[in-house]
Amino acid sequence: MTPSLLLRCSGLPDTRLSVGGMIGRAPGSALCVDQPTISEAHAIVSLRGGRLVLLGLRGALEVDGERVAEVVLREGQDLRLGGSVTVHVLSVDLPRTVLAVQIGRDRTVLDSGTWSVLAGPRLVRGDVEGALGRLRPREGGWLWDQGGDVRAVGAGAQVDLAEGVLRFVDLPLSEASRPRTVGADAPVSLPLRIEVWRELSRITTADGRRLDLVGHPARILRELVLNGEPTHWEELAGTIWEGTEVHLRDSWRRQLQVLRRKLRAAGVRVDLVQSLGDGRAMLDLRSGDVLEDRTFDAREGPGGRV
Repeated sequence: MTPSLLLRCSGLPDTRLSVGGMIGRAPGSALCVDQPTISEAHAIVSLRGGRLVLLGLRGALEVDGERVAEVVLREGQDLRLGGSVTVHVLSVDLPRTVLAVQIGRDRTVLDSGTWSVLAGPRLVRGDVEGALGRLRPREGGWLWDQGGDVRAVGAGAQVDLAEGVLRFVDLPLSEASRPRTVGADAPVSLPLRIEVWRELSRITTADGRRLDLVGHPARILRELVLNGEPTHWEELAGTIWEGTEVHLRDSWRRQLQVLRRKLRAAGVRVDLVQSLGDGRAMLDLRSGDVLEDRTFDAREGPGGRV
C-alpha cells in the first residue's frame, strides 16, 4: 500500500491520488479539472513528515476561506482551487511503512506509477525505452518486469543484475518523506520552543532565531498551545475577543494573517498554524518541538515584567 487520498470534484468521478499526483487542467493530470480558473499544473500531492500535503504550484489554493501555499490533507476537508472549484477529501490513507528500492546506500520510495531501472544501475520514474527492467504497481504491491519475466516483489526481495543489486526494504512512513523545497531564510525543519504567557508568546528555533509576539497574534498562539488539539476558530476567537464588540470572523482572519506574516518575516516556520478546512485550526508540530505553558507565572514574560 502506498500513501494516497480519495478526492471528489463536482462533475468528475471520485479520483484516487498518490504521492506525485497532479491536479490541473493538463490532460495527463491525475485529477484533470478542465476549468479556465485552473492552471495546467495547479497543485501536487507530496509526502512531508509522514503526512500527505497538497502543494500549490501555479494556481490559487484556499482552505477555510484563506489562501495558502500548502495544506496538510485530512478526511472531510473542502479545498477551493482557482477561486471557483471545490474539491472534497473523502479519505486519506497512510500506511505504517512503504516499499523502497535500495541500490548501494541510496533508497528510493516507490510511491506511484511505473519505474525503470537503467544502466548503473539507477532508478528513474517512468517507462523508459531500453531499461534493464521495470517496476509496475499492482493491487497491494509491485511487479518486477525484466524482458517479459514478471514476478511479484516486496520487502526482503532482491534482484541481481550484472551491474548491481536491487534490494527491496520497508521504510517507516516518517523516513519516506520528500525533502521540502523552501527558501534559505525559512528553516522549517528546525525544532521550535514555544513559550506562552498571558499576553506574550515567544518562539525560539534550535539555531537561536527568536520571535516575540504580543497582542492578538500572541493570544492566538497561546490558545492553540493551551487547547492542545484542533479547535474551531469561533471558539478561539470568542476567547481572544471576549467582552469586546468586534466582528469575530473578520478579526480572526486578519490577526491570523498578521501572525503568519510575522512568522515569515522572522524566518520561523510560516506553516506553524494550520487551517484544517472544516473551520478548525491547530499547531503543525514536528519532531523535537517543545511547548511551555507559562500562563500561571507570577510575572509576565521572559524578562519578568508585570
